[in-house]
Amino acid sequence: MLNLKALTQRENEAKKELRAFSVRMAFSPYFSILVILTSLRFALLQPAGFEQIHTYTLVYVPISISYAQITFALWFLPIVAVRLATGKIPFFLIALTAVALTTPVEAAIILSLVPKAHFLSHSYLSTFVGVTLSEAVVACSVAMIFLVIRESGFQEIIDKYGLEIGLFRPFQTQTTCQAEELQALLSRPVQGRIRHIVADNKYVLVTTENGTQLLALSLTAAIDRVIPNSGLRVHRSVWIAWSNMGRVIYENGNPRLITKTGDVFPVSRKNAAVLKRKLEQNLQETG
Repeated sequence: MLNLKALTQRENEAKKELRAFSVRMAFSPYFSILVILTSLRFALLQPAGFEQIHTYTLVYVPISISYAQITFALWFLPIVAVRLATGKIPFFLIALTAVALTTPVEAAIILSLVPKAHFLSHSYLSTFVGVTLSEAVVACSVAMIFLVIRESGFQEIIDKYGLEIGLFRPFQTQTTCQAEELQALLSRPVQGRIRHIVADNKYVLVTTENGTQLLALSLTAAIDRVIPNSGLRVHRSVWIAWSNMGRVIYENGNPRLITKTGDVFPVSRKNAAVLKRKLEQNLQETG
């Protein structure tokens, strides 16, 4: 049974941690310098209509607006990210949407500084659309740089709370990815549908559809980090995903499991009957 209270608590914790991480990074010295440099474009370029505006205003106002954008995005982004954690939308698209939504307001504020005489010979609407688009491009470019630089930090939080979103790629949902917490411990190239986990002294060898990786975990700890009931511990040293189970055979009276990928693993006698019954049931359901 789905524990909605626990789910809501997890989502709230994810929002808080995403927001705290964003605040630390967005108001760090390096990112502040990046925002200030991009905000100087009006003072340096002085596009048509801005020539008569004081340079101090052209510096102060864009910087203030930029940080207002950041504040809005920091509040809005984690909420939207958690609500849209469906496995279909990459995190960076959510982030760019949160940033781009503020640009019409930004354009209106900037154009309010332009002398009204300028709009006698220029359409306000076309100027507003042009400034909005240009500001959206600049703001989204800065956001992309921010996300690229801090990708590992964001993805770590996303994976920690089992949010079904990837930073720059669609998240592999449970139909293609058999684990949640365990995925965060695997390197990015190896992550994917888990086929089996085998104990190796104080380590476990995790095999996915994309490769294998050795982790410093006990088998019990590794199993606790996969989706419940997505597989079975067929032996004290082996866990196999249901999607990878083939058939049970006997060698010299000892049960063995042949997986769909051709691997052969020992099966404890107490699990042999349960495993055979489950496999037969699955065969009847699919048949």
